[in-house]
Amino acid sequence: MRKSLAAAVAAVMLVPAALMAGAPATGPAPKAQSPLPAKPAVSSKIKAEFFWAPLDQRPLQYYFLLDAVKRRLGSKFETSAIPLVSKKDGKFASPRGDSEINEAKRLAAIIKKWPAREWDYITGRTFNPAELGWKEAAAFAGIDPAKLEAEVSKNGEADLGEIYEATRALQTSGNQVMILFNGKPFDGEPTLLGMLSYANNMLSKDSRITVPVLAKYTGKPPRMYVVSSSTGAFGQSDKGMVDGIARALSGLTPEVVNVKYEDVASNAVFKDAEVSFLPFYAIEDTPDTEGVLKQYIDRGTFKKEGSLLVMQAVEEGMYVNRQREPGRLDMFVMAHCPYGVQAEKSIINAKNKNLLPPDLKIHIHYILTASKDQNGMPAYSSLHGMGEWEEDLRQLIIAKNHPDKFWAYLAARDDGDSYTSSLWEKAAVAAGIDPSEITGAFEQSKPMLDAEAALSDEMHVNSSPTFIYENNVVIGGINGLRKLAGFEKMEVSPVNGSCGK
Repeated sequence: MRKSLAAAVAAVMLVPAALMAGAPATGPAPKAQSPLPAKPAVSSKIKAEFFWAPLDQRPLQYYFLLDAVKRRLGSKFETSAIPLVSKKDGKFASPRGDSEINEAKRLAAIIKKWPAREWDYITGRTFNPAELGWKEAAAFAGIDPAKLEAEVSKNGEADLGEIYEATRALQTSGNQVMILFNGKPFDGEPTLLGMLSYANNMLSKDSRITVPVLAKYTGKPPRMYVVSSSTGAFGQSDKGMVDGIARALSGLTPEVVNVKYEDVASNAVFKDAEVSFLPFYAIEDTPDTEGVLKQYIDRGTFKKEGSLLVMQAVEEGMYVNRQREPGRLDMFVMAHCPYGVQAEKSIINAKNKNLLPPDLKIHIHYILTASKDQNGMPAYSSLHGMGEWEEDLRQLIIAKNHPDKFWAYLAARDDGDSYTSSLWEKAAVAAGIDPSEITGAFEQSKPMLDAEAALSDEMHVNSSPTFIYENNVVIGGINGLRKLAGFEKMEVSPVNGSCGK
């Protein structure tokens, strides 16, 4: 007999009973005084609840932190994850569309019928975020995918409805993220030792583990300069990036100095630095900062410019010194990256439905590394192996020799999970291309890979997918395109993440 989902949720999360019973049936979430307890009680066990939109890749850093703390504290630290969705016109809504609603229903079913396997399911899902990746994740968690599908078909709408009502007072939208430790919002430092120490201190003394305390840096805090645009949606600083750089500094807690772009020219700090992309992040170059950032400097993530260590990676923002090219969209991908493939599918879908700006010219580029072997011969490497850069080259050959058939090939190649298959010939034939022509042009076409590697390096693009619109606006994912005029009607991607070089 199926029990009330409110009771099932209550078994894995610590939302107070008054909150569950008192959430209104309609209308916005209450904004008055929070019903959550002011302080968590010290106890022998902690229950951590992770509330998030289940296909939003950005909050997963918190999932991984919770998972790491769980491994360290063992049975003293219980975890659960609860999907957050919103409603519009009486129907479930999500920034990532129906795919996310369906994933939320699967999670609701697992919470109801297989609560002990929920965390394993989410772990499996992080390794396969593709649209059909839930099947592999279910099998990994010990759940028959067919049984899960049947459960969702029968009860998914009602299950998710109960979770929605039970959690409305905790959210402002389906994109909200919250972590509760024994019913109290986590407000500690979102780092490995920060979260572990926070949880450990909540345990009663006889339940705690020994967490060595790292020696604190006693020198002068280095300055972090963050330059942002004064106008527009792009070129604004990202708090997540600021926090990430601060974590990379390993205890050298920086003093953040925010600067507007128009003030750069008159600020002597930037006299030897090229502020060509916004937002711009830089750290004072000192012996201490060089020491802790050495691996990032060696990798090229940070570059020395005058008295600063300037971050080179491009995620989202705008170039301030590049000539605008109206009607141009450059898309940087890795051929075997599931996020890049999903972005390609979204573009193909938008092209087929005339949801893109008229006369838009789309240019696809590939992220890889080109070098020379010990004999001075060209050598290539890509995140997902040799098969990926070989597929990159095949697509370059088709785009050059059969531009009218390129999108048909890409649609066939990206269908289902075949984009990683070695049987690329099927996609070529489906697009009306003789596979032997591609094979015959393979070796002499390799210099095109060198050009692609040089271009992504020049543009500091390391993540698949990355878009550059009109030669100056950089967007880190397919869903970001909807911020641009003319792209608003595009359907959102069900999976929005990236593969880093």
